[in-house]
Amino acid sequence: MSELRFRPSDAYRWMNCPGALQYEKRLDLKKDDDPSGFAEEEEISIVFIRDRIAKSMRAAFRGFIGTAETPQTQGSLLARANSVMQAFLSQRLITAFANLSVVRDSVEPRQWNIRVAVQPVFPINWIYIRVDVGTL
Repeated sequence: MSELRFRPSDAYRWMNCPGALQYEKRLDLKKDDDPSGFAEEEEISIVFIRDRIAKSMRAAFRGFIGTAETPQTQGSLLARANSVMQAFLSQRLITAFANLSVVRDSVEPRQWNIRVAVQPVFPINWIYIRVDVGTL
């Protein structure tokens, strides 16, 4: 897709245009920046949620780094991960999570792998309405 370029004076002129709000929103969403077309990569709020979850997860498990493993390590990690996921639900960062697993890495015994699938809170950007007119 070709890149559009505008002068700063164009923005002031468009501010009074009826379609300006929708046009500006689309620019803010960076709709054309990602060729994949996936909402998870295009939607700036989803990118924020993804980054926030990654940062919060790292912080939540930082206290385990450098500690000695015990028989309760896997259970403790799983409990912490579940607690963090519940916090994300209550903060409305995600609407659901599934497949939470905590396992020791098969190659590196000093590493534990935590994996989870999350569904972020998607914004409603468009509503498609179809009206059929004719005899019923």
